[in-house]
Amino acid sequence: KNLSIMHSQVFNLLPNETLSTEEIYNYLGEVAFKDLSFGNLNSILKSIESKGYLESEEGVDGKVYWTKVT
Repeated sequence: KNLSIMHSQVFNLLPNETLSTEEIYNYLGEVAFKDLSFGNLNSILKSIESKGYLESEEGVDGKVYWTKVT
């Protein structure tokens, strides 16, 4: 269940609250990854989820929300 360096950096920067993909994208763009595309972030989040570190859920607004697994 090891994460790559990039995946680990993204995971460690995520706040311990449930956020939409868009909120995560905006947050990470402000604090660290100005050149990260939305598509790449989405792929990274799905990969981290597949390793068991994140859970996702589609909200009633159609957005995907992510929560760290503790």
